[in-house]
Amino acid sequence: IKRTTVRGDEWHTLTRKMDPTVGEPEWVCNQYAIRSNIVADAENVYWVDSTGLVRLPVTANVGDMQQTVDSSIGGNEPVELVMTPDRVLGVVNYPAGIFQLARSHVYAYNKADGASTYLTTYLSNVGLSSPAWDGDYVYFKLAGSNDLVRLDGAGNRATIANNAGAYFPEGRVLTCLGISCTTTHYVFYAQGNFIRRYNNNSGATDTIQTRAGTPVSLVAA
Repeated sequence: IKRTTVRGDEWHTLTRKMDPTVGEPEWVCNQYAIRSNIVADAENVYWVDSTGLVRLPVTANVGDMQQTVDSSIGGNEPVELVMTPDRVLGVVNYPAGIFQLARSHVYAYNKADGASTYLTTYLSNVGLSSPAWDGDYVYFKLAGSNDLVRLDGAGNRATIANNAGAYFPEGRVLTCLGISCTTTHYVFYAQGNFIRRYNNNSGATDTIQTRAGTPVSLVAA
């Protein structure tokens, strides 16, 4: 895991894992695996390996010991992480096993004490992907249907779009004109040949872009 600045400064290596029984080159039979995406805040970098959710300071050097935040995850199940100011959100998809249904969970891991909080689950081979957070809600997509789901702090789920492609939750935006101010709260998403906008304040959806004959993909908003 390396870091650099947006200016393109020299790369700094935070950690480098290699099976000590193998030797060089490091990519031959190296059993270490990062089992999630990598997220970071101003202080630490977080990811999942076989020991669980772990972190290192952004100023770490090769050889520094990583800290385990939560050891309940870290098997072969895929994990996607999302950073918030005080927690790391994790979407975990567990495969079916003996006497066990396939299931998908959304957890929140407290960065201060490592405590995990269950947010929601799907007890089927649905699969959750592409999680995001906008300051108020957690979002994710359902595999297969590509339904875009919004999850609030009380665990209530709401499908805000069907067959959605890439999406971007903008969060609350305050706009003022003179002494008059309004707060918008949109989620932009691609759907076939359209770019649509879901309004979290009203529940309404409108189309803001149409491209005839060619499916579109939302990159940023």
